[in-house]
Amino acid sequence: MLYFFLGALIGMGQMLWRFIRKPFDMNNPVQGFAFSAALGAASYGTILWLIFG
Repeated sequence: MLYFFLGALIGMGQMLWRFIRKPFDMNNPVQGFAFSAALGAASYGTILWLIFG
């Protein structure tokens, strides 16, 4: 569970970093961060779980 939470944080941080570097039109920021959290938890969380779990 911890790995998927960390993956969600990494996904949201990646989206925030990209927005700071190159701003884009963010009509629905809550949905955007929720989607990036889900995608980050699925991808980064799974990788972290397989390596450290």
